[in-house]
Amino acid sequence: MRGFLVTIFANTTLNDPLNDPLNDPLNDRQKNIISIIKNNTYITKEELAIKCLVSLETIKRDIQKIQKMNIIERKGSKKTGYWHIHKLDS
Repeated sequence: MRGFLVTIFANTTLNDPLNDPLNDPLNDRQKNIISIIKNNTYITKEELAIKCLVSLETIKRDIQKIQKMNIIERKGSKKTGYWHIHKLDS
């Protein structure tokens, strides 16, 4: 009869400090999004997704976070509108 080695790992949660931002509320991709928007205020979310090499849903979440922080705002219509940058910390 053979024996089995069982390893038990501690259960980690989303509130784990390793998953929380340290001092900067924006990650590198979100900073890159702001930089791209600064250079082209008429860029679409689809174009941002291509430039950042992520899904459209990821860009939507990042944009929502950046908007919630009052850094950027969408002006005008969805089709012909543009991004307005309120403030830049860097």
